[in-house]
Amino acid sequence: MIANGGMSLAELHAKVQDLQASKLDLVVDSRRLTMKIGGSPEGDRPTTLWVETQDGPLGLDFNDVWLTQALQRTKIPLKHGRRLLADHADLLASELNALWSREPAQGMLRTMGGKARAWLSTSFRRLDHLDMLEATLPTLEELGARALRGYLSDSRLYLNVINPNLSADLSPKQDGSDMVYPGLCLSNSEVGMGSTRVEGFLFNSFCENGMIFGKKSAVEIRQTHLGKRTEVHEAFATVATTSRTQRLQDELFWSQVQDAVTALFQEEQFTKWTGTLRSARQREIGAGADVAEVTKLVATRFNLTEAEEKAVLSHVTRDAHQNGATQYGWAQGITRTAQDSFVSPDRAVELHRIGGEFVGLSERAWNVYANAGLN
Repeated sequence: MIANGGMSLAELHAKVQDLQASKLDLVVDSRRLTMKIGGSPEGDRPTTLWVETQDGPLGLDFNDVWLTQALQRTKIPLKHGRRLLADHADLLASELNALWSREPAQGMLRTMGGKARAWLSTSFRRLDHLDMLEATLPTLEELGARALRGYLSDSRLYLNVINPNLSADLSPKQDGSDMVYPGLCLSNSEVGMGSTRVEGFLFNSFCENGMIFGKKSAVEIRQTHLGKRTEVHEAFATVATTSRTQRLQDELFWSQVQDAVTALFQEEQFTKWTGTLRSARQREIGAGADVAEVTKLVATRFNLTEAEEKAVLSHVTRDAHQNGATQYGWAQGITRTAQDSFVSPDRAVELHRIGGEFVGLSERAWNVYANAGLN
């Protein structure tokens, strides 16, 4: 069975299209920004950001991503800035306004639906969600791809898709209890919270989770949002534009993304991945090694939280009848933890990447974990 969560391809595309129409990007000198108390267009904040534009002042609400970046760029500690916003908004407005004036900086202000959502460098390269979806969806539909999970937030978009027409049985008895399917993970941030990425993805039907192969995939695509610096008018904010050269470079990049999508759905690539998984299934922990100690070492080396460590140990122990006390079993425990309710969508993707990295460890590297707790 192939489970499905989040938004479908069509739903995600429609949502992103709707949002696209309400976007406005400005390049602005910080001296043309002012934070004021009250006057929020939506009434949900005691403070409002005002921007001097060629057509007059523009009032904006703002989200937490913009606030975080505004604090970081003015070197105001995040904890201090958030406390002022909650309890002493007038002091925060005073601090930001003074720093924007005394230490002027130029930047790109990304807005959507009347809300400031990012304060970035003027060299930020706008590779947007809609561009990514419109570059990949025709290819995915042609390949018969099926959406597994789609997620859209203020900071990121993630989309996992699989090829339901290609599968492999990894179960020892070849009884269909551990089927895997190839696919890919598309991810992007329009607000400087991550690069545009296309990564290999494998979905496991037993525990209904997946792992991202990332660097283990020969066709991984990763592009930072760095472009050429945009000129800023000192007197007022202006609408951000894209040069012809940049548009041509973007077209080339999206063409490369389409090629990567096609390559990640090929049987040859899938065979390499399943070979890696089968090898990991054969690598067991040493005689007398302690499962908890193995998990503790995994958590330490891969920076898992205490809650994640406990969850991985629970999943490894619970599913030992299926996966064994093996390298494969721990990789599955890590990726299964991504489904737990306390894990955010952003962290879930990170756990999928950790699972893919762990299952791809060499036998020599695995032996360090396999003998954890042994004297």
